[in-house]
Amino acid sequence: MHLPLAIAFASSPLLAAAPSVLTASWKPFLTTMPVWDYWPILSLPLCLGVAVVYKTTKCPDAARVPRESAILFLWIMLGLIAAAVVVQLVTVLN
Repeated sequence: MHLPLAIAFASSPLLAAAPSVLTASWKPFLTTMPVWDYWPILSLPLCLGVAVVYKTTKCPDAARVPRESAILFLWIMLGLIAAAVVVQLVTVLN
């Protein structure tokens, strides 16, 4: 998207009607969303979606999809937690 179009969108009357959007430091298409305080929580729906879609395409029986996708979701989350622990240990030890 071109910058002038993004600036026009950010100053549109629709956004002017929502003062909470304009008073915040976030402007659509110009700055990143302020999700730094709760970004680890956003991994939950992402991992769940990946697990469900993957198991939906791989399971021969649709009745097994919920159980197997829940197991895969737990494995993905355990892998993310293990990776976070390893990164934390590497950064602390250096």
